Amino acid sequence: VRSAIKYYMIKKSVFEEKDLVMDLPPSIRTQLVRAAYEEDIERIKFFRNKDWAYVCYAMLSMKPESCPANDTLLEQHDVSEEMIFLQKGTVHLITRGTDVEDAAEDLGFEGEMDIFAHGKQTPCLVGMVSEGGFFGDLECRNKGPRMVSYETVSVCHMFTLSRDVLESANHIYATSGKQFEADCDRRMKTFEAAMASDFVML
Repeated sequence: VRSAIKYYMIKKSVFEEKDLVMDLPPSIRTQLVRAAYEEDIERIKFFRNKDWAYVCYAMLSMKPESCPANDTLLEQHDVSEEMIFLQKGTVHLITRGTDVEDAAEDLGFEGEMDIFAHGKQTPCLVGMVSEGGFFGDLECRNKGPRMVSYETVSVCHMFTLSRDVLESANHIYATSGKQFEADCDRRMKTFEAAMASDFVML
């Protein structure tokens, strides 16, 4: 039954049925989303301090994506239109700018991301995202371009959430929206502190 529900939820965007699900009573909507995405929700660290209404709103708007190993998922300086939630695989963060500090200006990561590098040469490995991790939150918040390139180390499966939906969720569910802002500030400080480490050239 869970597999059938999940298949339906993945295909829902084709039929624009998100509003139909959102119109259900909160308790039923929560049960439906939990049945369809329980394992995914548990894996995504981003959801661990968010209320269920926020989680449901986000999950109903996410789109599943896949990317092969050793491929560029997103290029540095690309327009930031979505936040990425990594379900399986590993992604490296690469800067190709002339200054790693400038490239990382709008990024910050904690826990789910290991920081590797600091320096003023290029290309440079500046971090890694593993399963359950996420990225693009700060770039979406600041409405800025991708400050690094994201390159897959292995086959990756992920969910994407558009910046517009993220902003809407943060506005509608103010408590979780404030937590999102606090998380971004904390991740930024963690990244800035990590920038004191030596850089690693590829």
